[in-house]
Amino acid sequence: MLGYLLYKFGEPKIGYGGVFWIVFGFCCVAFILGIFFKEDHDWKKK
Repeated sequence: MLGYLLYKFGEPKIGYGGVFWIVFGFCCVAFILGIFFKEDHDWKKK
């Protein structure tokens, strides 16, 4: 849904490449945060 909204409203202003890099950056941040919180959770459990 968020991707569709970005494509519908953001693409005409910043271009398709801009939308791609925004989504790519968001996915990278989410992946890094997921790893960080998973390790933090495992550390607290010990």
